[in-house]
Amino acid sequence: MLAALVRRSSANGAKTTALTVERGELRRRAQKASAGVLLTDASRLRRQSDSALPVDTSQASKHGDLVAGRHLFVCTNGRSSGKPACGPRGGDDLVAAVAQELLARRASDVLVTPCGCLGPCFDGPNAVVYPDGVWYAGLEPRHAASLVEHLISGAVLHEKVSGRPGADPGAPAESAEPAAPAAPAAPAAPGGPADSGPPAEPGTADPGARAERAAPE
Repeated sequence: MLAALVRRSSANGAKTTALTVERGELRRRAQKASAGVLLTDASRLRRQSDSALPVDTSQASKHGDLVAGRHLFVCTNGRSSGKPACGPRGGDDLVAAVAQELLARRASDVLVTPCGCLGPCFDGPNAVVYPDGVWYAGLEPRHAASLVEHLISGAVLHEKVSGRPGADPGAPAESAEPAAPAAPAAPAAPGGPADSGPPAEPGTADPGARAERAAPE
């Protein structure tokens, strides 16, 4: 009878072990199937979102090419740190507006790039155009067309030009427009101030004094 009980216990143990293994396999299959469904759903959602976004593919990639035109950097700093931040004050909207204007005008040799803090936080939103070195302050999205015009033709938006941070406050604001060349000096008339007499003799400091001493009494 003891042997029968041992055989029955062994059979029950084997059955329990088989059920445990089967349940573990079923659990693994369920987890694998669930993960596959999630991956499939994520891939499908990604494809749908990518196809829904308006992407400009009219121009080929120019990575590594030199940009021949101008480059506009707009502060989009979002952390105030005790000072006004340009991003929430209109910097983000300005970048978007300039980008849209560039697309509308099909300007391919100029760039606009969001950047970090440019310095004069209280005057923002701030921007700078390179290589001209023209700094702007107090910009709004409505200035996007004028900024694009500067990028394309070099026409400065004078009403929004600000001094370069760290520059002499009394110095005039920098401008991208070249200064007019200086007029050539007019030649001196004969007998005028430029032709008042022979050159001074060596060692004589004042030609007028020499002439006065040489005059007869």
